[in-house]
Amino acid sequence: MEDCHGNICFRYPRELTGRAKMFAERSHWLETRALSLLGGTLPPKTTVALSTTKQQFLQLLPSRARVPTWAAAVAFTRLYYIVMGPSKTAPISSRFVLLAHEYSHVALAHTTNFRSLPKWFVEGFADLMAGRLGLLEVSFGSPELSMKELESGFPRSHKKASAAYSQSRAFVSFLYSNGSPEDFRNLIERLRRGRSLHAAVEDIYGVSLDSLEKDWRKNWRYRKFVVPLVTSGLILWIVAALLLIFGYIKKKRARSKRLKKMEDETAGLEAISFPKEPLSEKLALDDYRPPLFWFLTGLGMTFLATGLIRTIFPDTRIYFLFGITGIVIGSFMAVLWWKKSKNPVQEPQSTDDLQ
Repeated sequence: MEDCHGNICFRYPRELTGRAKMFAERSHWLETRALSLLGGTLPPKTTVALSTTKQQFLQLLPSRARVPTWAAAVAFTRLYYIVMGPSKTAPISSRFVLLAHEYSHVALAHTTNFRSLPKWFVEGFADLMAGRLGLLEVSFGSPELSMKELESGFPRSHKKASAAYSQSRAFVSFLYSNGSPEDFRNLIERLRRGRSLHAAVEDIYGVSLDSLEKDWRKNWRYRKFVVPLVTSGLILWIVAALLLIFGYIKKKRARSKRLKKMEDETAGLEAISFPKEPLSEKLALDDYRPPLFWFLTGLGMTFLATGLIRTIFPDTRIYFLFGITGIVIGSFMAVLWWKKSKNPVQEPQSTDDLQ
């Protein structure tokens, strides 16, 4: 079956009629978005083939086409052809984002006369058009990759490939926001005329691409630590640990004031039998925290150290040792103070309890 809207046509099996209709209704947004970002003219008729199974997905590919086994969709720019892989559980919104990503490859290639562009720019622009934000995928331990490393292709390892997509997305978004939409369209126009990306960037922004990358990385390194800290559960551990420490200090100060007051009250009494050890030492035996307090404190502080280590040394796995150490330390402190709390000394409430 086939359904065309504008210059985009959808081919699909009967069971995907509903999804194809939704895509077709939104296809006008794809064309409008491409024109607003790229300028120029829209690609000619572009076919989008939908599949229901992996086997069908492979059958829809052009002959001799090679795609990664993990590919969810693929665009063949010179053929103006996109193949969408099967997905029974993904929501329609995420599938449309994927479609926008693939369509951007066709639109960018068409607008720049199929010039060979750096891989990071192509993928970063695709996610810019699809509306994805690199900020949301920043994480502790994400390796830093220079844009020069990503010009010809992305790493094969999953971790580095994810970092490459995220950084490309963020850097292209930075370029776009560093000027006006008209500046970005002029950049694309210079690429279409044959200028290199480095020369076109310097023409439009007045600085070299390397200088812009340095400015961007300053903000990137900051967000790579702050954003995951705020959006992950780590911040909850830190807040809980700080609150527990604050409560411990506050209660200890109150206890010290009571001890001083009681010692002052007993200073003038003569017929009283004082314990051999000072009152403060006797009561210190009861000055313990619940095991959960020490467990959470030790674990929370160790997780904080883990985040810092992963930020400073993103390509090492030392943070796994820190995680295990945090659990061991927290458990050890909990057991230690649990044993100490078995026979606590009751704190006297008045000087009469000491006679």
